[in-house]
Parts: sequence; structure tokens; C-alpha cells
Amino acid sequence: MAYQITKKSSFFLKVIRKLKLYRLKLIPEILIRMIKFDNLRVFYRYKNHSFFTHPLFERVYDNPPLNFTTKKRAEIFHWYHSADSDFNYNNKFVIEPIDHPLSILRDFEPFDGIKNQNNIFNIYNLKSCKKIILSSKGQYALFIKYFPSLKDKISLIYPPIVPKKLSVKKEDNSIIYLLIASDYKKKATDLVIQAWAKADNKISKLILVCPNLPIEVKEKINKDATIQHYTFVSETKKEEFYRNSDIALIPMHTDGTAVFVEAIEYGLPIIAMRSQHSSNFTERGMGLQIEVPFYFYDFEYYGKKWRTWDEFFEIIEQSKNRGEFNFVIDEFKRLFRYFEKDQKEIKKMKNEVLKRRDTEFSYEIRNKQLLEIYKSCNNKN
Repeated sequence: MAYQITKKSSFFLKVIRKLKLYRLKLIPEILIRMIKFDNLRVFYRYKNHSFFTHPLFERVYDNPPLNFTTKKRAEIFHWYHSADSDFNYNNKFVIEPIDHPLSILRDFEPFDGIKNQNNIFNIYNLKSCKKIILSSKGQYALFIKYFPSLKDKISLIYPPIVPKKLSVKKEDNSIIYLLIASDYKKKATDLVIQAWAKADNKISKLILVCPNLPIEVKEKINKDATIQHYTFVSETKKEEFYRNSDIALIPMHTDGTAVFVEAIEYGLPIIAMRSQHSSNFTERGMGLQIEVPFYFYDFEYYGKKWRTWDEFFEIIEQSKNRGEFNFVIDEFKRLFRYFEKDQKEIKKMKNEVLKRRDTEFSYEIRNKQLLEIYKSCNNKN
């Protein structure tokens, strides 16, 4: 889940950016990087470039593959999501576009990304671009639809997953589902709520963290004793929810990575709607993926059927009104009922999550792969 922006913190952030106060926080970090850096001089975005650091960035800073250097001393630049606007593309770099393959120029409307596709290809295809790092098999499949000729530049490296402390075994036989959504509309929270109401759960509980539920929805779920709703929670409280839950629910119409990473870190099986990264974190017995009529990044429609975010949500609403997402609701309902009858399946999925969390998904393996890439960059002209 991305950092939670409240009205107060949003105002605070605007003041910081307007006055460029973040530069003050950069000073100690730059000084440390000037003194303590590795022979492989790699620059990774400064931690304090923003007062609100995204959870995926935090994991890299807390568990780095090496000691990063300053921008001025760097020989290799590792760009996460997108490069800084003042970056000279003649410098050696690797890029990790954790979002859509067309988002590296910060084109957030679909049509703008499609319009700039040639420019984006030219960046990926630069001789100075030594490697394109993708974080899931789904992202790889989407990427090569846009840029099939760049297949040889790609490395599949999973996002940084840091194992967390697990809770002690519950004494009762209840099933606790956790749904942490940064936005009600984008994360398809309405579908889960509808499915939950139909499932008639006997021993299951839902912890729902979502900041912008419509008033009528909030009033309805407040009457349901099996749902605990929170608008915002502290990091400590969020960690408590993860440790005490049995299954993570990840519905979404758009995209996201942090929620998958957090669930895996706490060993939670995942029930997710199909999206760019969902198959990677539900395959091989780790969880279940629910098919959907379409989602935001679908290659056939992105920037074509919907040219903007607003158009996409208009189409989503129309599709729901026609009942085209009813089978998604029914599948959530079916799974809620199924797991009440067969909790052994939850345990099997959890064991698979823990096994892969501590092996192929571990940040140590990621760091080893990154170091190999950085070294190969140094060996290339």
C-alpha cells in the first residue's frame, strides 16, 4: 500500500515542494554518500527526494545491494520507475519501470503514453541503457507486446521482499481476510463488499482499510459485525493486521505492486483480480487469481478504448451496470464459502508463500542479481 495522504499531510507536502525544503534533508544523505560508497559507483534516487517515501523505495534503502554514491560521482544510474528530468541519457543506466512500460516519461494518461511510444522506445534502445529490469512475468508479457525487439535487454528481477515476523497460531478457527486499498474506486473495493454481503460468512471476518468509502457504503458495512473498517491506520497497526490475518484480498481495476509485496512478506496467501503482477504472486499454489472482463493496462484497450483515466472509469461503471462484473463478485463469494469449509487449503497456500518468500522472492537474491548487472555495465563500453 502506498503512503496514506491525508488532507493535513497533502497540505504539508505542497508547502515542502513549493519552498523546496526537501533540499535541506538531502544534505546529510549526500554527505554520507560522498564518504561511504562502493567501487561500483551506482546512483539510486536519494531517499529524501520526498518527505513521503513509497514503501517499495523504503525496502531498497533499508536493504541496498551496495553503498550508493552521489549523482555527481556516479558511473551507473539505476532509475526506479523513471529518470530524473535533468538526467543526461549519455550516461550508463539501468531502468526498472515498475509501472506501465510507457510510463517512464511520466505520461500518466494512457493516450499520452501511446503518443510517445517511439520516444520511449528510443530511450530503452539507447546503447547507454544497459538493462531493463521488470518485476513480474505479467509485466514482461505486457512489455514485449509494446517492444518485442528489446527482449534481450530485459532481466526479470522480483521487487525487494523482506520477511516479516509472523504471528502465533490463533486459538479459534476464524478466517481473517485483509483488504488494504489506497482508493475505493481504483481498487475495486465495491466488488468485494458486495460478494461479502452475499457469502453469509459464519466464521470469517474482513479487515478493510480504505480512505474514501462512499457514505452509503460506510453506513451499510458499519451494520455488519463481520467487517472492521478503518480509514487510515498507522504502520504499527497495519503490521498488526498483516500478522493476524489469514488471506490478503487484492482486488483492483488499475495496478499496484506494494500490496503484493507486503502480503508475501507476512506469508499471506493472496486472492487477486487479474492485473499486471497478479499471476506472479498467486501461481503455483500461492493464491488464486480471479479473471476480469478487462483492467486498466490491457494491451488491446489501453490508450485506445480508453484514452484517459476518466474514460476508463466511465467504461468500468457502464460495464458494472450491465452486470459484466457479476461473475467476479460470484467468484469472491464462492471462495469465501469454500474456505470456511476447507481451511486446510489456506495452510497449504501459506506454506507455499513462505517457501518462495524465503527463496526466489528474497531481497538477497534480488541484490545478487543487481550486483551482477552493475558489474556487467562496467564491463560494457
